Amino acid sequence: MNEAMNVPYSQFCAALAKPGAAIVAAMTPEKAHMLHMAVGLSGEAGEALSAINQHIHFEKELDRVNLIEERGDLEFYAEGLRQACGLPVAAVGSSANPENYGFHGVMLSVDAADLLDAVKKHVIYNKPLDADLVEDKLLGLHFEMGCVRVLLGVSREEVIAANKQKLGVRYSSGSYSDKQAQDRADKKEIQ
Repeated sequence: MNEAMNVPYSQFCAALAKPGAAIVAAMTPEKAHMLHMAVGLSGEAGEALSAINQHIHFEKELDRVNLIEERGDLEFYAEGLRQACGLPVAAVGSSANPENYGFHGVMLSVDAADLLDAVKKHVIYNKPLDADLVEDKLLGLHFEMGCVRVLLGVSREEVIAANKQKLGVRYSSGSYSDKQAQDRADKKEIQ
């Protein structure tokens, strides 16, 4: 039996987790950007699913404004990941049943989680990027985003315009800075 099996689980995990220093040593700007986009996608998909969950399970009014905002953030991160992987924007159709908010929210999260896992294997484990899987999952994500748009009664162009408006306020300098990201001027404007 492997000696590692005889230690407490906390020690077992500490011994097997790849050290942060080793991850940083192998990190490239391209991998960091790819990881940033995949983490962003996964987080935004979770936020969209949370908004849908509030509607379905707690019978709260569907927060269309928030869902459109989350959809815009999903578009932003999906575009960043597509660019990082050198993939084209896919034209996919969408169809949605108004009773299926939950299903489409779950599938958004599943596709985003699958994308994060594929990027993790590339960035953390240093495996070659499975571009076919990334492209397939981006297609699935794009389809599910389209279904949510249909359910909300908005176009992709409207979602992107709302996202540009929000991020234009947040990053009024026209480029990213930690200060602007932390200050979130677009949220202050709403209050």
